[in-house]
Amino acid sequence: MKILSQRNFIIHNHGDSQGGKTATLWLAMSIWGDPNTIISSFDNTTTSIERRASLFSDLPLGINEREVLSQLKKQDISATLYMLAEGKGKGRGGKVGLQELNTWRTVVLTTGEGPLTTASSMDGLITRTIELEGGPLAGNKDLARYLYGFLPTCHGHAGVMFMRSLLGAQRGEIIDYYRQAQGWLRQYYSDRLDSHLDALAAVMTADYYSSVWVFGQDPSLANTETYAMGTAIGNKLIRKIDASESERAWLEFMDWVGENHEKLSTTYTNTKIGTKEAGNIYIIRRVVNEFL
Repeated sequence: MKILSQRNFIIHNHGDSQGGKTATLWLAMSIWGDPNTIISSFDNTTTSIERRASLFSDLPLGINEREVLSQLKKQDISATLYMLAEGKGKGRGGKVGLQELNTWRTVVLTTGEGPLTTASSMDGLITRTIELEGGPLAGNKDLARYLYGFLPTCHGHAGVMFMRSLLGAQRGEIIDYYRQAQGWLRQYYSDRLDSHLDALAAVMTADYYSSVWVFGQDPSLANTETYAMGTAIGNKLIRKIDASESERAWLEFMDWVGENHEKLSTTYTNTKIGTKEAGNIYIIRRVVNEFL
């Protein structure tokens, strides 16, 4: 990410339980260490997650199971996620002056049964979050069970191989591959968010070089598989119009009007919020302001 000047982003995998989401997260994090130790939980405090992100800077940050949070806390994690995507913690004072500011560069990998963002999420969070629905190992539960027993005993080797090759590689070649992937994604997915396409181009670049450096694949085959993966993920990315804050606000408002249609009456009642007349709806401004 430093080589590509890529910003932090979040990849959230959600779907029904028993789909292998956690096992897949374990597999991804085992590249760098014992997944049972290095994967965090949403139930940790914001300060704990901030310091963990700083400690793991330049490595992925795995956070498992959004469902461990209460309903109230689920609605309250947007600020934490936004902080992770920004890559900077809170400034704090100490006895002898300001404490050192925690900073990090990372890809945040999260799981849960439901989406991470909602219609009311901040634009900045939506543009930094790629959401992928469906359990990756739903059709192979035997592999998922095997991974839980195997990975704590065998981990960290692929990360070392990848970093050794990365440190000796020509940075210009890596940047060129990234820019080609960027151009291809913008050509075929022009209706998707640019920030998502940039993040996907970074993932494609890492996928290609890991296939060649770690798994010893032929570069041509590795390139073909990388672009197949880019196509699969690109098709699932949110469209610009769906991410528009004004569009989401309008849809939310329409839902609210539908829920309160009985309060749109031509006669006065204590719960009246407006009236319907000749194909138009008139709503009291104060009530609309309260909703907004």
